[in-house]
Amino acid sequence: MASLSYPDWMPKPLQSGFSMQPEDRRIAQSTVGTSLQRGFGGDICVAEVSLTLNALQTHWLEQFERDALVQGSRWFLFPVWYAGEVQWELCRFKTRPKASSVNGFYGTYQCSLYVKRRTELMPDCMTKLLACFHPCFFFELIEVLVAFYNKLSNVTTANVNSALAEIYED
Repeated sequence: MASLSYPDWMPKPLQSGFSMQPEDRRIAQSTVGTSLQRGFGGDICVAEVSLTLNALQTHWLEQFERDALVQGSRWFLFPVWYAGEVQWELCRFKTRPKASSVNGFYGTYQCSLYVKRRTELMPDCMTKLLACFHPCFFFELIEVLVAFYNKLSNVTTANVNSALAEIYED
């Protein structure tokens, strides 16, 4: 779907100016009479992005958005922040990039992006498990598994042979 990608040589979005929130995609449709049906669209977020760019990068971004992305209407791969790390997601401009401040040779650009899919920070099955069990249960389980692994890692061939010999003698 997205053949275009934000290049690696361009600066990544600033972490301090980044925010993301799900967009309310509920669709309200009136039917005949007074009843109202609600539907839900896709899971799209809006990311607020700030970029610090020099003159060359500024010209490239403006031309990329205007020409390659047809004034921001096409989807492209862009780096976004998730839980302290940058991940590449499918994005489209919600608002066109605009210069907000100039600091020496650099300018700060701000824009809003639609993010096609929110990255799952944990698998769905883990979310369901955490709804049923307190996280302390998993910490205790991990401690037991680590202790069991440590005992297994100390086993040598001689220990196994002597243990098997004891079993067969009984």
